[in-house]
Amino acid sequence: MADALVSPILELLTKIVAQQVQEKVNLVVGVKKQVNKLQSNVIDIQLVLEDAERKQLKDKAVRVWLDNLKDVCYDIDDVLDEWSYAILTWEMDEENTRSLKKMRCSFMRSPCFGCNQVVQRRDIALKIKAVSEKLDEIAKEKAMYGFELYKATDHELPRLTSTSLVDESSVCGRDDEKKIVVSKLLAEKNECLTVGDNNLGEAIVETSIERVRHLSMMLSGETSFPSSIHRAKGLRSLLIGKSVYRWDGAALPDVIKQLTCIRSLNLSGSSIKEIPKEVGKLIHLRHLNLKGCGVLESLPETMCDLCNLQSLDVRWCTFLNELPQAIVKLIKLRHLRIYESCVAFIPKGIERLTCLRTLDWFAVCGGENLRGGIEDAVEAQLKNKKRLLCLELHFDVNHEDDILIEVLQPPSDLEKLSIHRYGGTILPNWMMALTRLQELLLRDCGNVEVLPPLGRLPNLESLVLFRVGVRRLDAGFLGIEEVENANINEGQIARVAAFPKLKRLQIWGLSKLEEWDGIERRVGEERIFEQMQEDKLEPDVYTYNALMEAYSRAGFPYGAAEIFSLMRHMGCDPDRASYNIMVDAYGRAGLHEDAQAVFNEMKRLGITPTMKSHMLLLCAYSKARNVTKCEEIVNQMSESGLEPDTFVLNSMMHLYGQLGQFEKMEEVLTAMEKGPYEADISTYNILINIYGRAGFFERMEGIFQSLTTKNLKPDVVTWTSRLGAYSRKKLYRKCLEIFEEMIDGGCHPDGGTAKVLLSACSSEDQME
Repeated sequence: MADALVSPILELLTKIVAQQVQEKVNLVVGVKKQVNKLQSNVIDIQLVLEDAERKQLKDKAVRVWLDNLKDVCYDIDDVLDEWSYAILTWEMDEENTRSLKKMRCSFMRSPCFGCNQVVQRRDIALKIKAVSEKLDEIAKEKAMYGFELYKATDHELPRLTSTSLVDESSVCGRDDEKKIVVSKLLAEKNECLTVGDNNLGEAIVETSIERVRHLSMMLSGETSFPSSIHRAKGLRSLLIGKSVYRWDGAALPDVIKQLTCIRSLNLSGSSIKEIPKEVGKLIHLRHLNLKGCGVLESLPETMCDLCNLQSLDVRWCTFLNELPQAIVKLIKLRHLRIYESCVAFIPKGIERLTCLRTLDWFAVCGGENLRGGIEDAVEAQLKNKKRLLCLELHFDVNHEDDILIEVLQPPSDLEKLSIHRYGGTILPNWMMALTRLQELLLRDCGNVEVLPPLGRLPNLESLVLFRVGVRRLDAGFLGIEEVENANINEGQIARVAAFPKLKRLQIWGLSKLEEWDGIERRVGEERIFEQMQEDKLEPDVYTYNALMEAYSRAGFPYGAAEIFSLMRHMGCDPDRASYNIMVDAYGRAGLHEDAQAVFNEMKRLGITPTMKSHMLLLCAYSKARNVTKCEEIVNQMSESGLEPDTFVLNSMMHLYGQLGQFEKMEEVLTAMEKGPYEADISTYNILINIYGRAGFFERMEGIFQSLTTKNLKPDVVTWTSRLGAYSRKKLYRKCLEIFEEMIDGGCHPDGGTAKVLLSACSSEDQME
C-alpha cells in the first residue's frame, strides 16, 4: 500500500515543518515563501491519499503519480534532514566560538566561518526551492484524477503510523528493532533489492536501480561493487551480507562518496581494516553496524562529524583499540555497543552524550591503576543516570573490588544487572534497593560466600548463579521471615513469600555449596500454590504435573517428589503421566532404584505402564550401565505386547557399545535391519561414535560409507563423531580433510564440531 509509506513520510514532514521550520526559517534566507508553499501542498495531498490509494489498484496512471510522490517525499526528507544537520552544526560552531573568545581576545566571528554559513544557507535554500517546485507539480496533477477528500468517520479504525508525535527524549526502547520492523512492513517490492555474489551485476542491471532504497548484497574476498550502483543515489540502507570468504572492503571509499543519502550502513562480519574518511560526509547516517569486523583497526576522526548518528556497533572488533577522541560530538548517539572489542577506554566527556540509552561496556580502570579507577567511578555517578536500565560489571578479581562495586551504585530503576569475576566476599549494600530489577546474573564470583536476601526483590523474574562461592542457600537467601503472629493459631507461622515473580532459576557450578534448605519447596509450593489459593483456583492434575516436570528437567528430583506427595495429600489422584514424570525425574538424577519403586507402585495401583513408561525406566538403568536390568525391561515389554521400537533398540545398542560388547551391538543392528523397526541416522551415529572411540577406524569408515546405500544423509552428529575419532589421535590433517568434506556436503558445523577441531590442532606446531 502506497499510503502506508507515503503518509508516514508526509506526517514526518509536517512535524518537521511545524516544529522546526517556523522557528529556524530566518536561518535560511529567502526561503520562507517556499516553505509555506511546501507545507500547504503537503496538507492538500494528505487529504486525497486515501482515495488515491484505492484508485491506484485499477488505474496505472494513479500508481505512477503515487510513485512520483514517494520519490519527491524522499527528496524532501533528505533536504529537511540536511537543513536540520546544518542548523545543528551551526549551533555547535557557535558554542565552540563562544568558548574560544577569551583565547582569541576577540568577540568577532571567523570570516571563514561566516562565509561558509552563507554558502551553506544558499545551497539549502536552492534545494528547498527545487523540491517545493517538484511537489507543486505533483499537487497540480492530482486534479487530473478527481480524487475525493478524505473524511474520518466514527466507525473507522485509527490509522497506524510509523511516527509518534511524542517527546522522543523521554522514550526508551528497542529503537533499532522497531525501525527494522517498520521498514520491512512499509517498504515496497521495487524499493528493496537483495543480490548474491554470483548474480551481482545482472540483478542490478535488471532492476531500476535509481528507485532502489534498500539494498542487500553478498560480497566476498576482493569483490567490488558493480558500476551501476553509483546510480542508486537515493539508497537509504546498505547491507553487506556475510559469506564464506569475508569481503575486504577495498571498494568501499569510492562507493561511500556516491551514497550521500544513506541512513543505515551494515558492514558487520566483513574483513575491512579501516573505515574510509569519506564516511564523515554521510550526514544522514543514523546507524552504523561494524559488529564482528575482526580486523578493523581504527575509526576515522571524520566519523565524529555525523551529528545524526544514533547507533554505533563495534562489538567483537578485536583489533579496535580506541574510539575517536571527538566521539562526544555525536550528540544524538543513543546506542554505543563496544562489548568484546579491544577498546581500552572511553574518551572523556561521554557524559555530554545526553541521548545515550545503551552503553554496554565501560572501562573504569586497569589493574595497575585501581585507585584512579575508583575515583573515576565516583565521578561517573551511575546512580544519577536515571534512564540506565541494563548494567554489566566486569571485574578483574582484585582485592579491592568490594570498594569499587560500592561506588558503582546504579539507579534504583535498573532492570538488568550482571556481575562477572567479582573478587569481593560480599555483594554491595545497594543491591537490595533495586526494587525494579527483573534479571540478575552472578558469574565467576568465587569469593562470595553469602548472598543477600534476594527473595525479597519484588520484580525479579530471572536469577542465574554461575560458579559462585556461596556455601548456603536457605531461608536467609530467600528473604523469608518466620515470625510468631498473635492473630493466628498457635503453631502456625506467617511467612513473607519469596521471589513473588520468579520465572527462571538457573544454578550451575556452585562447588562450595554445603546446604540446600528446601529451596524447591519454598519457591514452588509457597509461591505458586498459595497464589492459586488466593485467586480461588484449585490446582488440578495438569498443574501438579507441569510443576513436577519443571523440577525434573531442572535436576531437582526431590522437589518433584515433594510436589508428588503434596498432590496426593490435597486429594488429587496422580495419573499415568504423573508416574512417568517421577520415573523420569529419578532416572535423570541416576536414582534408578527410586525410579523402579515408582514404576512398581504404578503397576500395583492398576495403572498399566505404556511404551513410554518402559522407555523411561530403561533410560534410568542405562544411565547406571546396568545391562542385565535393561535386557529384563526389553523382555517385559515384549511380554506385555509392546514391541521395542527404534529408540529402545538404539538405547540398547549404545549401552552395549559403552560396555565394549560389540558383538551384541552388531546383533541389535542386524535385528533392526531386518525390521519391523528400521535403523535411522541416530543408529549409525551411535555405531560411528562407539567404533571411533574404540579406535576401530576401518569399521567406522565402513559404516559411514554405507549410509549412501541406505538413503541416509550424514548430519552434524555423524560428521562430528567421525572428526572426534581422529581428533583424539591428534590426526589434524585427517580432521581438516573430513571438515572440508562436511562443508562440501552442505552440513553446517556446530559448537561440538569446532571443539573437536580445536582439540585436534592443539599441539604447539599447529596453534596458528
